[in-house]
Amino acid sequence: MQDSKHLQIYENLKRLAHNHSLTMSLLEESISLLQAEFEKLERSQTLPLAVPTAPSHNWPVIDRNTMCIVFRGKQCHLGTTLMLRFIERLMSQPNRCISINELLRDVWKDDREVSTVRSLVKELRSRLRAAGLEIISNAIDGHRASGHYGFFFDRSRLKV
Repeated sequence: MQDSKHLQIYENLKRLAHNHSLTMSLLEESISLLQAEFEKLERSQTLPLAVPTAPSHNWPVIDRNTMCIVFRGKQCHLGTTLMLRFIERLMSQPNRCISINELLRDVWKDDREVSTVRSLVKELRSRLRAAGLEIISNAIDGHRASGHYGFFFDRSRLKV
């Protein structure tokens, strides 16, 4: 009698393990599909209202389709979604200091080291300078307030 109960328990556990395995596979596939959809949606979103979306001679424009920032006929390929989201976040509130913690939350959407932001800024500035967009590189300011970055773009100093 005991053996039949043990066998029944064993068979039930075997079925549960199999069902669990199938469920986990379906969950992982669903998560992967959702991530792909979110990334696609994120790439197609429009810019915040504070940033002009039409080409402007006096304001840089971010092109999400090509992952580039464009200004006065020059463009810089940002290469990663993080760089694009970072510069977008700064440009959405020009001339304002944004805390590193706020940037980590809004751009990376998880906990990271402060050095992560510094590394991205260093690479972003380097790419912008290489593309001839020093004025944009210089507008990314991390010195006005400790632990903050901002996009300080002085249009009045631009040559027409």
